[in-house]
Amino acid sequence: MENGISDRVRQLVREAQNILTSPKDNQEMTRCLSNISSFLPDSHATHPDLNPNDMTTARQEFADKHFSKFLEFLINCLSVDWIGRLPGDRVSELVDVFVLNGIHSEAFIILCNCISELSPGYKLNKCVILLEAFLKKRKLVELFWQQCKIPPGSGTKHDDPLMKLRWEGLVTALVSLPGKVSNKMQSETSDMFYPQSYVPTLTGDILSVLHRVYNSLQAGDDCSVRFLSQLVGRLCLAGYTDLLWSTLLPSVVQLTRSDYVWVRVCERLITGVPDRCIESVVTPLMKSAPWYGAVAKLLGDSVLSCAKLEFLLTKKLLFMRHFDKDLILQNVIGYLALSHTRRHLFIKVLHTLFDVWGDSSAVKHSSYEQHLYVTKALLICIGFLRDTEKAEYKDVFIQKLMSGVQCHLDSPDPNIRTLGMVVAECLTKAVDPKGHTLQFEYTKDEKVVHLLSLVVPPEDPGIDELKGNLQTLDVSSSIADSEIDRAISPSKKDIPADNTEALDRYSKQHDLILILEEGPAI
Repeated sequence: MENGISDRVRQLVREAQNILTSPKDNQEMTRCLSNISSFLPDSHATHPDLNPNDMTTARQEFADKHFSKFLEFLINCLSVDWIGRLPGDRVSELVDVFVLNGIHSEAFIILCNCISELSPGYKLNKCVILLEAFLKKRKLVELFWQQCKIPPGSGTKHDDPLMKLRWEGLVTALVSLPGKVSNKMQSETSDMFYPQSYVPTLTGDILSVLHRVYNSLQAGDDCSVRFLSQLVGRLCLAGYTDLLWSTLLPSVVQLTRSDYVWVRVCERLITGVPDRCIESVVTPLMKSAPWYGAVAKLLGDSVLSCAKLEFLLTKKLLFMRHFDKDLILQNVIGYLALSHTRRHLFIKVLHTLFDVWGDSSAVKHSSYEQHLYVTKALLICIGFLRDTEKAEYKDVFIQKLMSGVQCHLDSPDPNIRTLGMVVAECLTKAVDPKGHTLQFEYTKDEKVVHLLSLVVPPEDPGIDELKGNLQTLDVSSSIADSEIDRAISPSKKDIPADNTEALDRYSKQHDLILILEEGPAI
């Protein structure tokens, strides 16, 4: 029976193509398009040459084997004369319907390919108009949702190599569309296809689908956000990160604040991006998230299972790059320190920061901006230390501090010397608040006061303030990669004597404590 329907559908499609190629009259052309549109997925009409009971099977047959080729044929037929033979008020019903109510993923790919291949003219303009209608009517929501649904009993459908290949083509088409349309249409490009409009529209549709995924999971149905992860990753890799996060972040921060299902959905979305896209996605997130607690909700413990993410957060963002704003350091370090499962990475980072900060060669050859960045990271880490960790690592930290402070005080740059004094005071006060602490004489200007404030971890700002911060946040802040030459400063002999004496006194006292605690040698 199904073979008979398959043959009949193929025959009807071939007859329709013959009619539309050389229609006898306008009525035959209109009737032919109307009949074929009954094969579209959401149609409730019946083809006059088929039994109504066979329409479900016929629609599936048309979708699986004929839709793409018929839509390509239909676009090839487009011309001013051809369209002119249709009733003006029924063009959308007879032609546009194959794009707007057809197989959305295939229709979108076909239109994108046509824009790349067509020369300027009526067909190109019509394809662009159809794509704009596709976006405005939010057909991307249905397209995305079809990629997220896992039908019952489908098993590992989303792991199918053919599915992955289709996704790659679809994601490429979605990301490259603004450039393709702009290259073809030049000054006639619609505002919809400029990144400032297109990317927020795309991101809004992603968010709508995430709501569907959430509702589906709540109902006990399986879903996958793997396709959306690939799309988010490629959008960020293409340079649209600021536009994407400015639309997506305010919503996901609010949604994940107290709902565990939303936490899992958003975590899978962000951490499921391809490896080559991780830095493009996570770095702007760290720069734009208003609080490290929100970052933890979005990343979860993925740093423990993703080597590239671990390298990014524990190495690259702390030691290989530097940024003007402190927020990225507070988010990275706060994220690592917040959970006991990630705490070992926080301690490891703190030890590495001490080693780099106290390395005389690094102090001498790094730019002041880079060393200031490392100093800020160290001060922020000190603020996240727990009392048990202060007691456990006190001796190690003090030993690292002694050599580090000395090389700072030996520097001819007064700014470097000040950084050493600030860190020494903050660390000794943190690990031994009731004991002897280092104290230096230096000017507590605005920069120093700001450094001292970094020792206090930022508190949860609350949902209302989070919303306000996200509205005014500049997610496209530039990285401070340029180096500034250090000014020629007074030599080491100009360092106040009381500073070096204070260091010596503290060092000798601590050495005595270490000797007493070590006990007798056996």
